[in-house]
Amino acid sequence: GLGDVYKRQEPMEGGWPPGWRKTLVQRVSGATAGHTDRYWHTPQKRYKLRSMVDVKRFMAALKTVGGDEVTAWRWFKTTKS
Repeated sequence: GLGDVYKRQEPMEGGWPPGWRKTLVQRVSGATAGHTDRYWHTPQKRYKLRSMVDVKRFMAALKTVGGDEVTAWRWFKTTKS
């Protein structure tokens, strides 16, 4: 599953576009058990991003490619800032 949906998003200049989801997943084993990982999921394809830096990079990619998540994801995965 996607874990618990956490309603309060981090601040986003101009507000969050519709459809973005944030989930929190608590680690249950290992040296870091109890730590909570945050993930952001894109509106259409539910691609998983692990940080706000990645969220902002992906949103920039979306803008660059005209809003297509598949193309933006390909660009995001091959381009490092």
